[in-house]
Amino acid sequence: MRKPFLLLFVFAFSATHLLAQIRPAVRFDSCKTIPIPHRGYDYIYPESSVLALEEAFKRGSKIIEIDTKVTKDDRLVSFHDEPALNRTTSGSGAVEDFTLSELQSLDAGSWKGYYFKGTTIPTLEDVLILAEKYNGILYLDMDNYRFDLVKDALATTGVSANRILPDLYSLDQVNDYHTYVPKGPWVWYNGGLIPDSVNIESYFKACAALNCYSMEIGSQQYNNSNWSTMVKYCHKYNIKIWTFTENRLSIIKNEFLNDVDGVETDNAWTASRYLCSGDSFSSSDSFTTGNWRFENSLSGKGVGSQLRPIDYLNPDTQYLPRYNTCSGFGIPSMDTTDAKVMLVPKQDSAHGLFVYPDFSVDDKGSENGRYTLIMDILVPSAYLGSNYIALLQTSTTNSDDADIYISPGAAVGIQGTYDGTIAGNTWYRLAFTIDYHDSLLRKYINGKYVGSNITYTD
Repeated sequence: MRKPFLLLFVFAFSATHLLAQIRPAVRFDSCKTIPIPHRGYDYIYPESSVLALEEAFKRGSKIIEIDTKVTKDDRLVSFHDEPALNRTTSGSGAVEDFTLSELQSLDAGSWKGYYFKGTTIPTLEDVLILAEKYNGILYLDMDNYRFDLVKDALATTGVSANRILPDLYSLDQVNDYHTYVPKGPWVWYNGGLIPDSVNIESYFKACAALNCYSMEIGSQQYNNSNWSTMVKYCHKYNIKIWTFTENRLSIIKNEFLNDVDGVETDNAWTASRYLCSGDSFSSSDSFTTGNWRFENSLSGKGVGSQLRPIDYLNPDTQYLPRYNTCSGFGIPSMDTTDAKVMLVPKQDSAHGLFVYPDFSVDDKGSENGRYTLIMDILVPSAYLGSNYIALLQTSTTNSDDADIYISPGAAVGIQGTYDGTIAGNTWYRLAFTIDYHDSLLRKYINGKYVGSNITYTD
């Protein structure tokens, strides 16, 4: 039985420190295995935006992956999520329910940082012009196969069809595409699976004749019994092999170098230091992935996507947070500051606040399974002593017990191991370093180490 969330006040919720590590550009086209940035340079810039895509090209990317959506008035835009507009914009709902003008009135930048306020969702035309400017290529993950709109965008911008690579899943679909964009290159993609016709050499010859640029296969297919056959025929007919979306740098390094020509990844610049420039191979750069101050909204402050109610399209108002100052809520100040804070009402298994952490989700939360969580919290005295108070839940379905609690004994932890002491009606800064690889949770209260869970799994 899930233990419900209870009443608490939260001021800040963040992960590590912001380290905008500026590195010289690497020529990705000189690499044997090319890193393909997923949504552009989104370490710092709002994903899929002109800013993120231009920065990716400036930093040496040859090919960038973007997702395309169709607006209500038949325009293609660069946007990843569907239908959750509210993760990365000031709106909510589905792209297809808005005209381009309505979509571009939304703020698609503030979630990543206040300094990106006013960033808009770009059109395919906008990003085609970028690709032309930087001699780059756009790999299109097309949620709607509107080849007529691709043709229109190419005609409007005057950009060559060689600047785009739509993902297509059958030769019939390729022929359809070529009625709109004659001889346009494309990528074979069918949910990450190896082609059913992998043992038929003539199939690869036919793909090559239709200008197939690459076949993109899920990285989990690397050990498939048909992998070597696909590699042989692809490379015989000058078809590249890509994998996606692979963020585990050890896998990129140790398994793909001999066979794979491109790796779609969220860690393109970390990977590039090994794959392209021969630098030592290291884990992901450390950077803040979310910071929320709850000044009258769930929007990120400084950096990070918005939080949202689990059912954000039809939220139940009794579970929604409320905002006020400490004095307005009649609680102690935070240190000497009458800070603006958020009150979270008691939640149940169907409700809660959903956090988009804005880092890789492989290995339960980050590329190497290690991250830091910091929160400032006050628990009213009435809720201590008899309840479990959930602080973190990583199950996106909210279908099991939470990962970290305040116990009925007013200590923090999980799985019967609780440390430290939390007094009621008092502000605390709680910090947790989470390491799934070593099954270790370290716990800190007001900067003091209080204990660990050494078999931490969630």
